[in-house]
Amino acid sequence: MLFTNAKLIAGIAIALTLPLARPCSAQGDAPELAFKASLASSRIMMGEPFVLLYKVANTSAGEVETDWAREHISYHTIRMELFPPWLSVHVIDERQFSLDQQQDLRAKHTALAAEGTGAMIFRRFGPGDVRDDQIVLSRWFTLPHPGRYRITVEPHLSYTPAGKGERILTDSLTFDLTVLPANAIGLHNTAAKLRDEILTAKDNDTRCRAIQKLFAMPEGAVLRVWKEVFADARLSEVNARYALAQMQRIDSPTAPAMSAELYRSGKLKAPR
Repeated sequence: MLFTNAKLIAGIAIALTLPLARPCSAQGDAPELAFKASLASSRIMMGEPFVLLYKVANTSAGEVETDWAREHISYHTIRMELFPPWLSVHVIDERQFSLDQQQDLRAKHTALAAEGTGAMIFRRFGPGDVRDDQIVLSRWFTLPHPGRYRITVEPHLSYTPAGKGERILTDSLTFDLTVLPANAIGLHNTAAKLRDEILTAKDNDTRCRAIQKLFAMPEGAVLRVWKEVFADARLSEVNARYALAQMQRIDSPTAPAMSAELYRSGKLKAPR
């Protein structure tokens, strides 16, 4: 039977009730940082985005210095996020086959060395501070078939509490993901909701997250919706560049023609 170990078969409903992961610390010391993660949904359709939500909280009364980072590569003012260097994610299917994490294909196509790489680093957690983020895992892992998958999340975050030595927040959390067979109408409906979010959300972070999710869906199934996003007058130049970068990142065969059309129409202007 699949995943006979009781710990491994814990579904997302159970995972959401798990206590925050605790770091390694000296015996008798209360840990200062806590980690929590969950899947945005434990049940998706083949081709829909699957997303990891996570947060780190300072549970102490003092400040904590950390190496929290979210690396990125820059290209024409667009920041393409890379995987957090302190967080590992492993995905296996029901046959115990481990899926490889895809490398960022964007680096193959642009002269990124000129603009370099960087990181957003939040070094200080004040008392009670919480940092949360999410990763669109479908940008990094391609699920090859419907079925059940096990996702293991392992933080390894170095931090230093005020007046104490360096410690490391570590744990291993496991979630089950059920992937149903694809349905053309269902995929279109999901894509349409993300399209609307891209065009109507008031804050840019929400729009960018929706762009990541939409442009991680299979091109053959949602290309029409991609084109609708680019054609809409409400799409800003910044968001158009970001969406186009997602297409270029995955080697989309439509990206060159879409880029040419965006420049021809004036929605994009040549970088100076």
